Amino acid sequence: MVTEELAEAMNITAAPYPREVSEFEKAGVTPIKADIVNAPMVVESPVKMECRVLQTIEFGKHPATSTFIIGSVLRLHVVDEYWNMMTKRIERLKLIGRLGGDGDVYCRTEDTFQMKRPTL
Repeated sequence: MVTEELAEAMNITAAPYPREVSEFEKAGVTPIKADIVNAPMVVESPVKMECRVLQTIEFGKHPATSTFIIGSVLRLHVVDEYWNMMTKRIERLKLIGRLGGDGDVYCRTEDTFQMKRPTL
């Protein structure tokens, strides 16, 4: 998950770097070994997810393509001081999300609300 504090670093990693270039170095963040998956996580992120890809769906035609990745979360890592925020006041984490469009539109999770799901 990306916080407002990590937004610029996250954006730097979106560049089309060659495979041999470390996005961690370019973004100035620290890699840490994951417990289950064979991909490093970002130390500076207060919430990290280890996921397994279940399905990848490509949309559009080159060069205007998009990829939708569906995954299964295998393990969730949450910094202790943020655990209550995750369950009670998630907006305090100051998370951001990409909305798509031309690729430059993001949102903040500061304005959240709850809605009970119906039961049958």
